[in-house]
Amino acid sequence: MLLLMATSISALCTPHAVQGKVLYEDGTPAMGAEVTVTHVKTGATVEGTVEWDGGWYAVDLGNLWGSCFSRGDLIEVTATNGKYSGSTTFTVSETHGYNIPDTIYLSRHKKQKIKTNGNPRKNI
Repeated sequence: MLLLMATSISALCTPHAVQGKVLYEDGTPAMGAEVTVTHVKTGATVEGTVEWDGGWYAVDLGNLWGSCFSRGDLIEVTATNGKYSGSTTFTVSETHGYNIPDTIYLSRHKKQKIKTNGNPRKNI
């Protein structure tokens, strides 16, 4: 039984904080924005919410569902709040500690026009 417990503990990912800011284009904090942190190589994600003063969020890469990370892995951070979205990427700098990615500035989704049989149609 002790061996089984040691095996399951060693399978856990190393804690690694990702802390960043999410702001609207005018610089106001995007309080309540949903943040998704994605391990690009595996597609594993961990989610958080902007809830600290100044537009800060924090998540732990050690909580990536179904995957662990390594130094040098590419991570994408996407934030959305209603009709606004933005993203940034960073490379894990170390296997213990934390990363502070670039500030994400949210901009309004742009409607795209596509043509169907020569008639423009709005894509919602």
